[in-house]
Amino acid sequence: MPSLCLRPCIDTVAHFGSQSEELNVSLSAVGLLWNVADHLHQNRERICQNLVAEETKEVKGPGMAQSVSFPLNSVSDSMMSSQLPLFERLWMSLYSWLAELCVDPRPAVRKSSGQTLFSTVYAQDRKSVV
Repeated sequence: MPSLCLRPCIDTVAHFGSQSEELNVSLSAVGLLWNVADHLHQNRERICQNLVAEETKEVKGPGMAQSVSFPLNSVSDSMMSSQLPLFERLWMSLYSWLAELCVDPRPAVRKSSGQTLFSTVYAQDRKSVV
């Protein structure tokens, strides 16, 4: 999967987590966000290189060229867009979605999201120190 597709993937999984029809779908989505976090950490160098290459690559459209970048979805996205590298924006997006799921009205989703958020932060911090 191209590295620029990771952000829409995170957003899609998180939207499944925030849907209110099926509790098990939401809980599975939270688990998938943990898997995405692990993928980001395990493949950091390759993803960073690909993001830089894909960001500078131009996509040819009908009669015009445009730069490739992540879509901005919120005020926090627009504030961090100019300040953070693309790879760090992936982490911030993941953390933001998990934080949003921490205030879900369903207790099981809140608990799972909170545990996943704190475990992800802890695991990333521990792995970067080692």
